[in-house]
Amino acid sequence: MKSFAFCLLASVPLLAFEAWVEGKAGYFLPTNHEFRSAYGKDGVIGTLESTFQCEGNFYPWASVSYYTNTGHPHDQQSRLYFIPIGVGLKYLYSFTHFSLYAGAGALPTYLHIRNNSSRFQKRETDWGCGAVIKTGILSNRLYHLFLDLFVEYTYLNIHHDNKSATSLNPVILNNFSIGGGIGYHFGCPECKPKEE
Repeated sequence: MKSFAFCLLASVPLLAFEAWVEGKAGYFLPTNHEFRSAYGKDGVIGTLESTFQCEGNFYPWASVSYYTNTGHPHDQQSRLYFIPIGVGLKYLYSFTHFSLYAGAGALPTYLHIRNNSSRFQKRETDWGCGAVIKTGILSNRLYHLFLDLFVEYTYLNIHHDNKSATSLNPVILNNFSIGGGIGYHFGCPECKPKEE
């Protein structure tokens, strides 16, 4: 009985807390010419993102993304992976059937490159930190589900310490991402950003 009462009390703050969790897929468009020549002009980037209730129409968010692609920098076979981890703030403005948002944040990123060449290191790994700005449209929630159409721009350059045996240095990952997502809203279905 005591355990049941403790679980019930512990669940009260969660019921009052608003959170949006979504999976997103974006069309990845790098803007750097050297990166595009080495790893292609486009791709798909996947993201898991959470947005949380805060004060007024401001909402903190956190995300983790994953991107990989094969390429031929300097005519050598290679595969690139990077994992951006984002934290930031959104502002949401609500209308009758949808909400608009704009946001920005920091983007610590892990980079891993595997080279199939004796000219370069077999594995190149490093961390960097960039920034992202984003805007989009959220549909009204239906049975706690919502849709997200978004555009993002990321500024991200990663410099290797060992410059003599790396395929690209720096690795310039500046890009646009355009896509959509579907998510689930935790909290009261009637809650939404305040109209002004």
